[in-house]
Amino acid sequence: MRCRTLAGALALLAVLSIASAAVPQSQPVPQDPRFPEDAFRSAITAWAYNEYWRLYAMGTRESRAALSEQDFADQMEKGSRRPGIGFEILDARIAGSQALIKAKVRMEYGKYAPYARSRPPTPGSADETMQAVLIYQEGDWRINLHQFVGMSGY
Repeated sequence: MRCRTLAGALALLAVLSIASAAVPQSQPVPQDPRFPEDAFRSAITAWAYNEYWRLYAMGTRESRAALSEQDFADQMEKGSRRPGIGFEILDARIAGSQALIKAKVRMEYGKYAPYARSRPPTPGSADETMQAVLIYQEGDWRINLHQFVGMSGY
């Protein structure tokens, strides 16, 4: 009886060790602020060029689960503003698996959505200071898609 219990325990230990080796271990979060800065810069560039499929792929797992790619693209298209020429990172801070990016972005205003919270007096462009929180997931810094929909003025 004691032999069978010991053999069963050893077999269970072997199965668990094989299973744990198959599951990837979490990666350490890079603490260099240049990485989330580059991710934010890529997201702003994708938005400026209306590459919503690319911007969607940069989203966090949770925001992609809550918002389909088509709904995201539709909402971004209906937004009243988008980035223009001019972009400067003012600050980047990392705390755990989150990064806060503060940037000055030249925003272009073309059309007005009736539900937009703030609008300039006439179509044109203006510098805006924006903040975005990026999350380190799946080996990369990712954006919250809902935050970008809000920044678009939808």
